[in-house]
Amino acid sequence: MRKPALPLGLVVAAGIAGLAAVGLDMKASGAIFIGLCLVGGTITCIRLGTDRLALAAVGFLALTVTWNGIRVGGASTSAASTVSGGAFGDATMVLAFAGVLAAVIARKRSVPMPRWLLLAGIGCALAELVTVIFPPSSAIMQRSAITEAILAQQGGGIPGQIGALGVGPDTIILVEYELALILIPVMVATVGTTVRRCRLLLDLWTIGAVINGFAGVLDLAGIPLGPSAVAQSRSTGLTIHPNYLALTCVIALPMALLWFGRSRRWNAAAVIGVASLVGGVAASGSRAGFVAAGIAVVATVAAVPRLRRVLPYILPVAAMVLVCLLLFTSLGHKLLVQARLVKSSAAQGSGSDQQRAMLASTAWSQIKVRPLSGVGWAVITGAHDIYLELLDAGGVIAFAAFLAFLGGMIASVRTALSGPLHDEAVVCGIGILAWLANGVFDNQIADKYLYLVPGLLFAMARTTWLLRSRPTQPELAAKRRLLPAPVPSGALAGISARS
Repeated sequence: MRKPALPLGLVVAAGIAGLAAVGLDMKASGAIFIGLCLVGGTITCIRLGTDRLALAAVGFLALTVTWNGIRVGGASTSAASTVSGGAFGDATMVLAFAGVLAAVIARKRSVPMPRWLLLAGIGCALAELVTVIFPPSSAIMQRSAITEAILAQQGGGIPGQIGALGVGPDTIILVEYELALILIPVMVATVGTTVRRCRLLLDLWTIGAVINGFAGVLDLAGIPLGPSAVAQSRSTGLTIHPNYLALTCVIALPMALLWFGRSRRWNAAAVIGVASLVGGVAASGSRAGFVAAGIAVVATVAAVPRLRRVLPYILPVAAMVLVCLLLFTSLGHKLLVQARLVKSSAAQGSGSDQQRAMLASTAWSQIKVRPLSGVGWAVITGAHDIYLELLDAGGVIAFAAFLAFLGGMIASVRTALSGPLHDEAVVCGIGILAWLANGVFDNQIADKYLYLVPGLLFAMARTTWLLRSRPTQPELAAKRRLLPAPVPSGALAGISARS
């Protein structure tokens, strides 16, 4: 079955890659990159088969999806301009989709699509449909334009709408958001069908975030690896904004902490990973990130039994090291300066707070006028509060759709807790809670990397359900005893001869 599916999968992959190259306005380097990936995918498919190829493609997406500051099409990542298409994650997502599609066709598998995920997608589309039929007046949208113009002139902490979607027609932005919301969880669940695969994808996502945090630390030390920072002394790592680096590291912290106790090698990886992620949060200078990171660490240690067992040994050593650093070095003051909590850096934080207040006021004024369907998805990264952004862009309809999505996540956690992926489900749930808490002060709602962890939760719940529905050895033995004994072929021949 591998050979008939191979040409179809490659044709589909080439077509999607071509459309992505046109849609993302890629330069020759981007097209060459996708071409090389397709050639490599062809060789891999022939050697490994479509199923393993799909797993490799989704694993590559999990590893690189947080690196949204790397552009394959030469698009600008300057803080003064809105980020446009061409992110590295867009190209890897195309390759992952092509690999998963080839595997589904070859294996004749059904695509997992839970009702809550479908309901969330339909709700967002319904809000956009109402907005298209009954568009907002120009007077409603005028205040957004004025606010953005003022912020662009002021500069400072929030230089306009920073987001992976950029600015464009409402429908196009909605489609990109739906791709992140629906397609990524479905692809992850399609290939994450075993306990080993779910853990592999979770580890790859965490490793990608660790690399991101390490790049942020190097950037702050004067060895830049990614795009330039938005503000002085604030690093972006491999992302498009310091706040993105902070949230990436915060979500990955529980996953890296779970590496402790797996083996000696994984203990060493955990030390490096946690240090890189904490350093990435510090390098970002995000105040919300500092608080969310502390909450994530405390919640993870409290929720994972094996971390609680080693806590009495680690906590005294960590406390002694921290006290020595704070008393005999300038680390404490530097951390306060980095978090913009002292007078020397308070002005920058105060300017950022004023700009957030302006954006929130603009969003509230639009929500009051159009509470049901919002004003359109062009403002989905505007309010710097994910809950206000959803209400502003899609109104109560889109907000209810997001609540349905969160309800599905809660159901997935409950299902996965009863299986072998208990601890993995716990840390994924804590990572999502950290994102939701951080979202009160941030605008990250429509970015692709945010929906890979929910996809992992869905895959873990589905894997647990499959393990439950699989008959056990005693059940199989009982079924064999109930089946009638097979009649020997010779006996059947003798009966037919006598008759």
